Amino acid sequence: MRGPPHALRLWVAVVLAFPGKAVGHLESLHCSIDRKRFMHVCVLGAGIVGLATAWHLQREGHQVTVVDKAAPGAGASGGNGAQLSYSYVQPLADPSIWSQLPKLLLATDSPLKLRPQLDPLQWRWGIEFLAACNAQTSRDSTAALLALAASSRVAFEAMRADIAPDCDFSATGKLVLYQSTAGVEAARRQVALQRTMGSVQQVVSADECIALEPALAGYRGRELPASAGARTDAQIEEFIRGHADTIYHPVGTCRMGSGERDVVDASLRVHGVQGLRVVDASIMPSIVGGNTNAPVIAIAEKAADLIRTGG
Repeated sequence: MRGPPHALRLWVAVVLAFPGKAVGHLESLHCSIDRKRFMHVCVLGAGIVGLATAWHLQREGHQVTVVDKAAPGAGASGGNGAQLSYSYVQPLADPSIWSQLPKLLLATDSPLKLRPQLDPLQWRWGIEFLAACNAQTSRDSTAALLALAASSRVAFEAMRADIAPDCDFSATGKLVLYQSTAGVEAARRQVALQRTMGSVQQVVSADECIALEPALAGYRGRELPASAGARTDAQIEEFIRGHADTIYHPVGTCRMGSGERDVVDASLRVHGVQGLRVVDASIMPSIVGGNTNAPVIAIAEKAADLIRTGG
């Protein structure tokens, strides 16, 4: 009889339940099995996920076509350095995202690119994403991602043992560096949470980082000689006032207003000069609370309307 062993067991069950209809049910079963076994599957993306999926599908007897506009592994898999980070699973939907939103949405180098549209599905997704940025959902997502990562690791190791690919492979672990104390403390909390779920991670000091990777020694911060003697609050304040400067996102050098020291009017025209406008962050009377990128875009769009209409 055709069909795998589970088909035989099902056929016996069909005969016992429906003696007069067993043949028809078995033929229907064979058709569904044959259609499933000989599917032609198209996989989009030749990265680690796409190729691993294609390999498993082919092993099950399917015909597989992999489509990618670039070479295999040249996209996200290549950009990610072919890392397999089974414990690095902190979800993006986390309570800490609220304080990061301005930078994520406005910074020019932000990893998050969101172009608002008049699309109810996009706004619904945004609302649901923000609603998920709470401690309980983050904890549940972490547990689910760790379980998925563990399953992925078992499957990957089985595949690697089966096909023995001719490639470099290292299991030395992953070292994640943080630039601030706040970042380290947030990571420490996440490590403690994942430890309760069976994840093995360790928070190490700067000295321990260098011991693990000596090449990092040259990047370790050194205190400037000028600040070495600043120990009391008054000395630290004096040092900051004497050496700090505001060079990040300067504004206000051609500020808007009607005062004696203001440079442009409400239409961005330079006072006392014909045919000259200033259109950039310098017209802001004071610096905004967030990144200046979006406000400057808004200024430019307003200026374009003023120039076009002669305003």
